[in-house]
Amino acid sequence: MNSRAFIFVTAILIPLVLFLISPVYSSLFSSEKSLSYALMHTKDLTEDYKEGDSWSKLSTSFDGIELKSAYLSRILIVNSGNKPISRNDFDSDVIIKMGQEIDILGVRVEGSSPFNLDIDHYFKEDEVNFKGLLLNPNDQFIFEVLSKERPEIISVQSRIAGIDKPRQVDYQKSDGLYLKRMKHESVAVSQETTLIKLNTYLISVVSLIFIFSSLISIRSFENKRGIIYASLYIPYILSLLVSIVMVDSLLKDLGLETTLLRSGVLILVLSMLVFASDFIVKKKGLKTLVSE
Repeated sequence: MNSRAFIFVTAILIPLVLFLISPVYSSLFSSEKSLSYALMHTKDLTEDYKEGDSWSKLSTSFDGIELKSAYLSRILIVNSGNKPISRNDFDSDVIIKMGQEIDILGVRVEGSSPFNLDIDHYFKEDEVNFKGLLLNPNDQFIFEVLSKERPEIISVQSRIAGIDKPRQVDYQKSDGLYLKRMKHESVAVSQETTLIKLNTYLISVVSLIFIFSSLISIRSFENKRGIIYASLYIPYILSLLVSIVMVDSLLKDLGLETTLLRSGVLILVLSMLVFASDFIVKKKGLKTLVSE
């Protein structure tokens, strides 16, 4: 290998591959307990008939008490690790702080997965509490909280064996691709089952590898006419489309919000693959002979 090839492989190609596969590698071999939470949604129940609106004479009440303001919040609790959290791991009840003087009126469990989770909970003026319970990986439940004031910032406090502290996440951001099965049990109720979850990093790496191998096949093919040569463009085009979508989503998750910047990075990566495939074909003198 000459100096130019060595510099390209060691300085560009290998770091790029390591950068793309490192999250996948770490996720395969890491094992940890993790409890995560998220404030998924807050709804102002009186926003549709504020003063000046045609429905301003409507009022909201709870348990016989008229409310000038009312907010309905949904809080997700999930075992986001890959190890079970047992009931004995909890040294104290879990406390969900929702801000000062929000005046919580009521709390209920809106849903859980699996459906038979036994969640023992209670609430105070500005916090929701629940007792320790067995949570297997991906077990989750949602609290629906009714309060007089809007919760701005929530925090979760607890002492759990093997967990430094519960982790706040934003579940509105995508973390992969899902193939799901939907079963409608009634007009208002449906059951959702996840069949396949695909990691964005993994799909990005595989699609780039397919692009690279397809470019080598196309450039090393000697007979540039015929059905066989044209068919080589099918996996190349499909891989190119997948990589554009996946790498763009990956860069957005990594914090590159500007479309122009993501496009520049994507063009740079694809240009490197084109250059590398052309270099390999010319360097090795690869030729594919096929008689049609």
